[in-house]
Amino acid sequence: SWLDDTIAWYEKNFTGGGGGGGSGGSDSTPTIAGAAAGGAVAFIIIGLCIWRYFCRKSAISSPRPSKAKLEQIPQNEGNEEDDEEAPHPSTKPPQHSTSQHSTLQHSTSQHSTSQHSSSQPSESSAAARVNARATADLLLAAGGMLPGIGAVCRAAKAILDSCDEMEAKAQDIVAAGQRVCDTISFLSILNENAASFQTGNAKALVEQHMTELEGLLNRFQDAVASFNEKGWLRRKWHSIAHGNLLTTLDHNIVACLDKLKAAYSLANDRQTKLQMDKLLKAQTYALEVAMFKEIKDMAKKDGTTHEVAASYLAKDDATTRAVAQKADVDSHEILAELSASIKKVESQLSGMEQKMYDIEHNLARKTSQDKARELKAGVLNLEVEIDQMESKPFARGGQAQVHRAFLDEQLVAVKQVPLDNITESEREKLTNELKRELAIMVKLHSPLVVQLYGI
Repeated sequence: SWLDDTIAWYEKNFTGGGGGGGSGGSDSTPTIAGAAAGGAVAFIIIGLCIWRYFCRKSAISSPRPSKAKLEQIPQNEGNEEDDEEAPHPSTKPPQHSTSQHSTLQHSTSQHSTSQHSSSQPSESSAAARVNARATADLLLAAGGMLPGIGAVCRAAKAILDSCDEMEAKAQDIVAAGQRVCDTISFLSILNENAASFQTGNAKALVEQHMTELEGLLNRFQDAVASFNEKGWLRRKWHSIAHGNLLTTLDHNIVACLDKLKAAYSLANDRQTKLQMDKLLKAQTYALEVAMFKEIKDMAKKDGTTHEVAASYLAKDDATTRAVAQKADVDSHEILAELSASIKKVESQLSGMEQKMYDIEHNLARKTSQDKARELKAGVLNLEVEIDQMESKPFARGGQAQVHRAFLDEQLVAVKQVPLDNITESEREKLTNELKRELAIMVKLHSPLVVQLYGI
């Protein structure tokens, strides 16, 4: 090895080996100097060996940096020195960094979507109604290419105007507007294929279906307009119980459009068929669904009719508020509806207070004779003394006659039963019947029953 070669060279030149030892002890100075130099060289060599050993050990224990890291260092340094320098073309971002960025972007997108979800449907629905109105105008301008298209388009535009005015009230109005938009788009496709009648009689069939569609749209318009009436939310319970539903009209409109499609030979046109089928999907009316479920559940639970259940639910503020919130009814509409109910209750309470005051005032006018009551033969003693009675009766019956009289300055009617010319048993029987009648009359308090003052 290189260490053995170095020792051999040292012995040859400084210790006299290999023919250099003939001088003996006559000159010892070169020998001493050579020994010192050799020792220094030996120490240097040993030190180098030790240093090399530890360098190798350190290199083995410390893993070498990857190529990506070695290349990333000068890139960062270059960016610090000059921010405008382009990144090294061989440098690729770590895979996990891209994945994290994608996740962050997805989360931000979800947050942004959820943040604006309430405004986007309204804006898109409004834009759809604008486009539908423009399409209806084009169909009106086209004239008689599609039989009855004029009346249908005018009815559809009236519904769109109502939806524009009231879309903030409830999501059901937005759904109704979408039904009309899909209907106009459907009619536009039919108008473009007006020459595709299957038979010669198809035109008359189309006219019949278009007339039916016009009637359905007019009824649909009335149902949408009901949302603009005062107290519409509570009245919705009753209309649903009687079957006056946007949902039903929606399905009927879809069925009518499906019959119109059958009059055209478009079955082989796959693209057109798919487009038309998409427009034939019925809309969902959340408020009607929620209310009908409550009506159905209550009717089943109580064993009553839908009409009776709806009448009860219309007075239930908590249930009305719950279904309205579930169906995205505008909070101002809910508040206005409940405020009207509160005002009605306050008015009723005020009327009851007035009635209580009148009763107390009338009781204060009663004399001690009017308040004197006692039990006699199991019947309340209602004997009173009238102030004045007309001798001539103004009405007669089978067993009695009726006179005008005054009791405590109030005009009353007196039913007089003659007891002359009857036997004692008959008189007792008549008296018992009168007592039984009095026992019933004193317990009845209704505006439909004559008030009994006494006997």
